[in-house]
Amino acid sequence: MRQTGRTSRIVDFAVDQLFSVGQVIITDHVAFEYPNTTRERISYFIDKVKDGFALASRGSMSCSADVISVKGTYVVHFVSKRISNN
Repeated sequence: MRQTGRTSRIVDFAVDQLFSVGQVIITDHVAFEYPNTTRERISYFIDKVKDGFALASRGSMSCSADVISVKGTYVVHFVSKRISNN
């Protein structure tokens, strides 16, 4: 199966928004393509965003993720936070 890069583009957009706005509500394309998508399938997307954000911030920031169901579609609310050096 050919990979189209849709998840990667969505992850890049989410990371960009976390840096510029500090939070974003977003979901992966699988939530729309497969209406019976479970929270577990969204966890791959969450991990990709968290990893991408940590890498882009060079470990100085992280983000939290809350999965929310909106009219039966799972979306994720990401919020960025600075890692304390204490």
